[in-house]
Amino acid sequence: MKSLYIFDLDGTLSKIDHRLPILSDESLDENERWRRFFAACIDDEPNDPVCRLYRMIRKAARNEIWIWTGRSSEVRVQTHIWLHRNHLYGHSNTALKMREEGDKTKDADLKQKWLYGLNEEDRGRIVCCFEDRSVSVEMWRRNGILCLQVADGNF
Repeated sequence: MKSLYIFDLDGTLSKIDHRLPILSDESLDENERWRRFFAACIDDEPNDPVCRLYRMIRKAARNEIWIWTGRSSEVRVQTHIWLHRNHLYGHSNTALKMREEGDKTKDADLKQKWLYGLNEEDRGRIVCCFEDRSVSVEMWRRNGILCLQVADGNF
């Protein structure tokens, strides 16, 4: 049975600092701010230390990596391009789960829903998760899963 590691994407594998000002642009309505925020993901810089760790884990024959992101599936193509360009996707032991377009569920609640939807075997394979947001880190830990926080994510 393969060990399972779950990585967040925005703020964990990718650096999103260049996109954050979009979310405070009051000339746009909330939906448009989020659409533009997600669309700008193609220009993210990789978070090199976390990406290196991801690649090391992926190389081990008995490991599997899932990327669970609150990023909208509206930018699935851009996300695939970014992941391939940064050598993080396209291997048989990796998978991507994204928020459905239009879903406004809070990240931690969304990931908890996905976690609760896992079968017992997959849940038992989880070694640890990697996250930036404190609320998501707390959710994983509340559910008995080791979560390593890669950034100061108090937002």
